[in-house]
Amino acid sequence: MNANFQGRTGLAKRVGALTVLVAGLVAGSVAAPAVAHEESVDLVVLGDSYSAGLGAGTPAPSTFIDDPRCLVTSSGYAEALGERQHSVELTANAACSGAWAGSGPSEPVNEDVPDVPQQIHLATKDGLLGSETDLVTLTAGGNDVQFSRIIGACITQDLQTCKATVKHAEYVARMQVAPALIKDYQQINAAASDATIVVLGYPHLFSTEGATASPLSPEAATVFNDGVDTLNSIIAGSVEYSESAIYVDVTKRFRNHGIGSSEPWIKFDSTDPRAYDNYHPNEKGYEKGYAKVLKPVVRSLQD
Repeated sequence: MNANFQGRTGLAKRVGALTVLVAGLVAGSVAAPAVAHEESVDLVVLGDSYSAGLGAGTPAPSTFIDDPRCLVTSSGYAEALGERQHSVELTANAACSGAWAGSGPSEPVNEDVPDVPQQIHLATKDGLLGSETDLVTLTAGGNDVQFSRIIGACITQDLQTCKATVKHAEYVARMQVAPALIKDYQQINAAASDATIVVLGYPHLFSTEGATASPLSPEAATVFNDGVDTLNSIIAGSVEYSESAIYVDVTKRFRNHGIGSSEPWIKFDSTDPRAYDNYHPNEKGYEKGYAKVLKPVVRSLQD
């Protein structure tokens, strides 16, 4: 599960371009395809706060989803990708902070923002997700396993409690996140049968070098990051059940850039550890992390 890009080889949409992309990413490099002109890639963004851009810029209520609790920024990976690849047309960012992969209560539990299935429904109903869609990106699963609760346990409790909390989250990922994601891919494919679905993983949030700026001990940071690896592997495995979905890893791009590192790509305000946009990529993380790994996917779709 350590490959940057995973999917059902030979079954993904735009088979020729994606097969070349798979081979290049597994080998560690991607040769940009020769194109006579760049065709516009119609992009729809779905998912949680990592797709909504929290951690970078000033959050504001979504202009797509009419719910003041659904916060997004204009400095996420979708916007960074558009700046890097001018031929990317962001048709809709329907992502919502707090969204689950399946239908479930958001965090905190008394809020019920649109989860991924509702986002897909709304984008389809409004004609933004459909036959013209080329690319759908998705981050989901972190809220389902309750990232914030795990971080809180690993900060305030002993190491054994941290381990037990992570272990429970891994169980939830296997039993709930994976089946929910598979249904999401089916729902997306039903609405946009020609779209490539790119499912993005999560980065390691914490440095394990014992830096004083990190709220976690090196041991707890290792436990948490290992849990992220397990979640990512489960998410990666879910794309095997879709002919249109591929998984793209981001942990390698974020290596040495966790909280507590000399150049963190993750937002953390040490004066307010409970700030709602902590533990998300900052602007550099979205630009150099997420947007960077999406660039070869966009190029492949322009071939």
